Amino acid sequence: MSSWAERAWAPRGLLSLCAAALAAAALPVGAWAAVELLVEARPELSASALGLAAGDGVNLRRFVAGELSDPIVSGRLQARLQVSDGVVVVGYGAAAWAARELEGVRIHFAGGVSRVSGAALAARGWSGELSSGGLKLLDLARAEGWKKVGVLHALGYEGVLPALRRAAAARGVGLEFQSVGDRQGIPAAAQALADGCDALWVLGDPVLTTGAGFEYLVELSLSRRIPLLAPETEMVDAGAYAAWEPDWGAAAAAAAKLARGAAG
Repeated sequence: MSSWAERAWAPRGLLSLCAAALAAAALPVGAWAAVELLVEARPELSASALGLAAGDGVNLRRFVAGELSDPIVSGRLQARLQVSDGVVVVGYGAAAWAARELEGVRIHFAGGVSRVSGAALAARGWSGELSSGGLKLLDLARAEGWKKVGVLHALGYEGVLPALRRAAAARGVGLEFQSVGDRQGIPAAAQALADGCDALWVLGDPVLTTGAGFEYLVELSLSRRIPLLAPETEMVDAGAYAAWEPDWGAAAAAAAKLARGAAG
């Protein structure tokens, strides 16, 4: 398995950071009478494992990508979620599906926000947050001696930035931000960050993490010898220097706690 880290700084190898995915904080919305918690279908993410009980006001929905390829099954789940007061989503696949299929319902992405476009977050009033595992990349920056990390994000991701600024300040790591609205804006924004930063961190949005947009960022990191930090571990195989893999059990448990609070 090859990665940019192996090619440029052997023998560092694949670098994946694992940590709990969500800090227990209040949802950025008012109280919801009926809350749906949509999580990836994993054995460790059962209702009992997440501390959910009858009367909590939280309905656990398990996301199974294969089953949702059936339009009838997908339509039923969509109909149930559409009539709720709000949906808390955990997991990459679940986040991508919810962003694509749900409209007119409040959503908080407690894990997997990197699969959601900034345009959708802004236009639909959705919210999301980086995992605490993602913030651990700032520990990597400190350990590597990087004085400034350039943060490239899509318009609409502004809501995740305050926590990032606080975490960076606590670690003594400087941040510089550039936002992009579409793929055409990526080269100028990324080059501006590369000119003055020790590493480049992509927060999310398919515009930046897939296709030509991500390929450009990998090429820039190689040509400028600047580490590229990405939101998903698969991106290390595609050329990023480092990424994180959330602890989905911790993410879902914290999201369930948030959902209970919102329903309370």
